[in-house]
Amino acid sequence: MQIQVKIIIGTIAFMLTMILMGFVALREPARLEATTNAALGRSIENGAATFEANCATCHAADGLGREGGTCFDAAGEEIACIGANLQSPELVCGSVPLRLEVQSWTGTKYAYINSTIHSGRPWAG
Repeated sequence: MQIQVKIIIGTIAFMLTMILMGFVALREPARLEATTNAALGRSIENGAATFEANCATCHAADGLGREGGTCFDAAGEEIACIGANLQSPELVCGSVPLRLEVQSWTGTKYAYINSTIHSGRPWAG
């Protein structure tokens, strides 16, 4: 085979490879967004399942934890809600809530909530 034919074949192969790579690169942002959205959806579903299993018995399914509201234990029996309102302005805004002062918590409210989510309540044993 002559050298010129090899050069032409190599050039055509290189150009086809570059066209293919360009097509893949153009589609990558859409693929990445779809993958990210799917992972976020799974994360939200896992969080909801964790809340339902570990938190809803005291804070109610909506997180409002109304005193005297309706909550359900692990067996599905109706019980009175005893947990605090997870959406209260005292917890999410402003100064340190009394609960954190009583427990001598020195971190931020965000760290307290994160710690409770990951490790459970400190008094739960």
